[in-house]
Amino acid sequence: MKTISYDNAIKLINNYTDKLARENKLDPKTDKFTVVLPLEDREGLILNVAADENGQRKVKIDVSDNILIMNKVKNTVLTIFNKD
Repeated sequence: MKTISYDNAIKLINNYTDKLARENKLDPKTDKFTVVLPLEDREGLILNVAADENGQRKVKIDVSDNILIMNKVKNTVLTIFNKD
């Protein structure tokens, strides 16, 4: 099985967010967002960018060996995000 270093995993996430920024789907300097990089054997990284309780922009990275990813519930949004 192929292995990847922590630094290279972070580069993959950075490349992904850069791509989204070029497509105008994300402003990585102002948006709050979470990116999940799933790997084999339920391993992965979860990167979260948001303001903390003091309003300071923070990046939090969790490394896990037990990530469970559910299938997306299609055509469904949370009521707290519904703009109707």
